[in-house]
Amino acid sequence: MAKDLLSALHHAGNTLTGVRFKRTRGEWSLLAAETLRLPPPTAAASADGDSHGTPGGKSPAPDAVQTDAPIEARRFAASLPDPVTFCIESRLAQFQYLEVPVGDDAEISEMVALQAESRKLLPLPAEEMTIGIEVLERGAETLRLLLCAVPTAALDAIPIHTGLAPERMRRIDVAALAALRSTPSSSGDGARRLRLIEESGELTAMVLDDGKPVLIRALGPVAAPPALAMRLLRLSLLQAEAEQGTSLPLAGIEIDAGAPLPEEWLAALGTLAPVAPVSTATTQPARQGDARSGAALGAALRSADGATFDLVPAAWREEQAARSHRRGMLRVLGAAAVIWLLCALALFLGPKAIDRLCASEQAAVDALEPAVRDVSDVRHRVRLIRDYSDRTYSPLEVLREISILLPDGITLNDMRYKREEARVVVRATANSTELAYAFKQSVDDSTLFSESKFSSGPTTNARTGGADFELTILLSAPHPEEGGTP
Repeated sequence: MAKDLLSALHHAGNTLTGVRFKRTRGEWSLLAAETLRLPPPTAAASADGDSHGTPGGKSPAPDAVQTDAPIEARRFAASLPDPVTFCIESRLAQFQYLEVPVGDDAEISEMVALQAESRKLLPLPAEEMTIGIEVLERGAETLRLLLCAVPTAALDAIPIHTGLAPERMRRIDVAALAALRSTPSSSGDGARRLRLIEESGELTAMVLDDGKPVLIRALGPVAAPPALAMRLLRLSLLQAEAEQGTSLPLAGIEIDAGAPLPEEWLAALGTLAPVAPVSTATTQPARQGDARSGAALGAALRSADGATFDLVPAAWREEQAARSHRRGMLRVLGAAAVIWLLCALALFLGPKAIDRLCASEQAAVDALEPAVRDVSDVRHRVRLIRDYSDRTYSPLEVLREISILLPDGITLNDMRYKREEARVVVRATANSTELAYAFKQSVDDSTLFSESKFSSGPTTNARTGGADFELTILLSAPHPEEGGTP
């Protein structure tokens, strides 16, 4: 889901109410609030029996399990962006005020569950209940909170009746707390107030201390006589006084209902406290025209606020985690299969591809071979022309340079010029060995020659008294095979 979209769905009786929010400039604005009236269960069952082809168009047996939500509900849920905050009716939940020591979130959940089980606050075994925690106040050592317990079976029926898949649910809220968020009560004065919330013909009472709910209790249908509800309200106020340890007068009665309560209800409420009931159904502009959208509106706003209250069953989370794990494993196995297939193709088709590549390269070489020969011939001709035009290292020039470098007292006997090796061998007789070394030094200093060394001698000839020697001289020109001129 896009980060600037938010949605919530409230199910009360046979009514589905959905809201969609969009964030603009850091604030959430209401896009739409829609309400869907679902068909009665009998009509839905009959339609389901016909759609599934029951013989004779008859309804299924009374003990048949309805597994599919009406098509209207599925379409309505599918129109909301993912993920969806779901809001259940308050009558499905049981609330209890508790005070526990401050600790980690995991420890708080365990402490709350332990207190609820030890004090027998739950109507069913703990493993059959889903517990949510609404933090009211966090002190230095004590945490004031409201426990909300709902039978897990009631939550498991949500996908059946609404068609909303569990993996699409971001959070499950309860209507009483959500409605309080959409129409906050007066706070800051420390007073105690009573709020009545109407949900699809059912009334829920909330005792608020300084705007925070310290007690929530279902009163029953609005159509019922208010006598029993008044007794429950008086017991609720006494229970709130006992649990809070304070005796506060009732400062106000607020009524959050889509339609005005009957006169007998208003008269009965007047016996609780000398205050006039105040209607809060139209105090919020977003709720004008449809009071039922208050719970869905508040549930969405609580999700936007980052509320930690959540009634999603642990089994759903575990199933989603397992499904995500399976999807991850399938992705890993798929990637491994693709890699294995690529490696197999490389092993089986690689040699053939290499052979084809070598054949292609060889064909390219064969195609270029005539041009290579032509270029080689041209280069050879260029070298020949250069060799014949440049006589710097010709035998005559070398002989001339050696003759110039020969000092008086040395007789040149022989000179061998080796073109292939770019070297010259000189045999001579000097009057003394010093002259032979002086001649070698002059050859080394010449720019025409790179270096020289005695192949033999200088040795003194006893018959003539001179020093015979043989000097090998390397030319400065590159080797003929490297393109130089010998």
